[in-house]
Amino acid sequence: MQDRLVPVEAMNRGSSSPSTDSLDILAALRSNFGTYTADVKHISQWLQDAEHNVSQLESRIISLRNEQQELLFRIAQYRSLLSPIRRIPPEILGRIFGFCCERSRIAWDYIDCPVVKLSQVCTGWRELARTTSSLWACIDIDVNHPEQDIDLTVSRVKTHLTMSRQSPLHLSLGVNSDEGVDAELCRPVVECLGKHSERWQTLILDVPRDVLLDPSFSSVRHNLPMLTHLDLWPPDGFHVTPTHTATVEVFSSAPMLRSLKLGSINYSLDPGTTDVEIPWNQLEDLTFTYQYPRNILERLTRASLASTVTIHRCYDHDNSPLTSLSSTT
Repeated sequence: MQDRLVPVEAMNRGSSSPSTDSLDILAALRSNFGTYTADVKHISQWLQDAEHNVSQLESRIISLRNEQQELLFRIAQYRSLLSPIRRIPPEILGRIFGFCCERSRIAWDYIDCPVVKLSQVCTGWRELARTTSSLWACIDIDVNHPEQDIDLTVSRVKTHLTMSRQSPLHLSLGVNSDEGVDAELCRPVVECLGKHSERWQTLILDVPRDVLLDPSFSSVRHNLPMLTHLDLWPPDGFHVTPTHTATVEVFSSAPMLRSLKLGSINYSLDPGTTDVEIPWNQLEDLTFTYQYPRNILERLTRASLASTVTIHRCYDHDNSPLTSLSSTT
């Protein structure tokens, strides 16, 4: 049991000094008390006793306040245990996570991985994030600076590829050749992605031609069984060094490919042309950007199953906007 505070009057009872009961304090304050009385020494003792009692009260108040804070903290914990989010079934919470973790973005100057942030909230969320493989399967990668830490980039990519397990992959790779980034610099990233090419389902590429022609990339040929959508921006003749024609054959065999967005490609045999082999006869959805009309017609002739065709910002040789297409057959 906690010690009870002892009133000053009780503390003085039984002592040799007079009790405060024998002193009318108000009357003493109104009088000239202390000048000619012999009880001054007792007043000093009573003062010390009262100050000690106040000190005991202050200690007790501090103790009660600390106890109150502990109880308030425990109340907050109890309420957290009863919060509605803790009653959401894991499969529903996983769907909510999916809306928060649409894509992870990895670049030289920033790394934004929402799934990693969610996994740092609590043990339960970390376990759910780690076991929901689809949250790790959408990755945007930018290799856009010669001083980029490729080892760190590859490490982040490997983590996502490992945690995604067997989920279909949705990838975007951008390489900025204007900043001096070449195939050699980004080769470790391409090799890392290439080891999982059998899981590529959607792929967006905005890369220099030397990356498309690099052995690390061309090795995925004939190993794209799940690829259904390809967004490809090969460089035109103005952005190719050396100036010679080359053909990218990586995507010549993609049995599930149905959707293609193709931009910034000159399909003539001019120096610097980058040609791409595509299984045109199985495509159903086509989008052309920055294409010459004759090139579009040639590709449409081969895309016999295409039911949706979108032409965006396409100009003729005289730089006039493309307004209509006439069949060449």
